[in-house]
Amino acid sequence: MSRRYVMVLLRKDYHARENFNHKGRKAHKEKTLCSLWPLWCSFGCGQSRVTLLLLISVCLLITPIFSQTKKSPNLKGWGDVTDPDGDCKIQIKKSKLLITVPGTLHDLNPRNNKINAPLVLQEIEGDFSVQVKISGDFQPGEKSTAPNSPPFNGAGLLLWQDDKNYLRLERNVWFGSDGKYTCHPPLFEQCRNGEYTNHNPTTTTEPFFKRSTCLRFERRGEKITAALSHDGKIWTTVKEIAAEYSPKVKVGVDAINTSAKPFTVEFAEFKLLKS
Repeated sequence: MSRRYVMVLLRKDYHARENFNHKGRKAHKEKTLCSLWPLWCSFGCGQSRVTLLLLISVCLLITPIFSQTKKSPNLKGWGDVTDPDGDCKIQIKKSKLLITVPGTLHDLNPRNNKINAPLVLQEIEGDFSVQVKISGDFQPGEKSTAPNSPPFNGAGLLLWQDDKNYLRLERNVWFGSDGKYTCHPPLFEQCRNGEYTNHNPTTTTEPFFKRSTCLRFERRGEKITAALSHDGKIWTTVKEIAAEYSPKVKVGVDAINTSAKPFTVEFAEFKLLKS
């Protein structure tokens, strides 16, 4: 078997398994393939070469897995995208961030061991203020995708240290067993060392959120203050808690859906200021 024929076989196998169109990798591939020729000759012929060819194919298949690190997409002005299940639509339209979550379980809830909601976050250190305006069709269907929980829609601000330490401030609604829509005005929940802490105001079945709602976090020294506004001008403090997080955290937005109905939310006027 000629050297040229072997090189053709190896190239076909290489390209059949991965679409290597990245710049700067062509020379590396040629060098790799050429370096295999002496090894091929040393294996003689027959079954030994067939075995070698199979081994080379396996190596070419798994190399990209270990040689490439997938980087989260970055949305300018908003932050890095995290979509654990890879099934959410996250896009920018006219400076607004739109997230569509399918009708499957996407949550940030240590109680059901589900941390797979789509997030868009950016890193900040020290004191800061962050706010955003949230709009959308918060009307979950009657069918829930979460065990022992009602169908729920939630979206808002997230302070994130890691998957066991974070703080949620969200516009929200769920469909209760009494057939009524209920909400926290707004939801304010904390996960500390993997344990859930409830800072929520009393629930209400009365209409609370307007077409758009603004939410804000402020970190000042050892305290974090959550606030809400219906017009972006007059703010009401929701609660103040101890800032039990590392100096460097990530902040941004999240979208939660435990309803079998898809959920789309729009974020606008995102502002992150370091104090």
